[in-house]
Amino acid sequence: MEEKNKKDINEASFKSRVCDSIIKYAQSYKKVFMEYDYLICSEAFGDEGCQQIKAEASNFLHLTGVNTSLLANDFFQKCIDGE
Repeated sequence: MEEKNKKDINEASFKSRVCDSIIKYAQSYKKVFMEYDYLICSEAFGDEGCQQIKAEASNFLHLTGVNTSLLANDFFQKCIDGE
């Protein structure tokens, strides 16, 4: 029984750390990626040579690897709001 309690405490601590990190980095993601367009140039793109990309709020959930029933945009907004 005591071993199970130790495991529960460690899991809760891990979950808490993950949540804190995701909330923290949502702000960085917004500032660094969402507020800019990026031009990626490579010979791999063939004749076009370059591709313009833009980060969206809906991409953040995928990057975290979290499994949730929330819609991606709702998940991102909750992270921004610190929930």
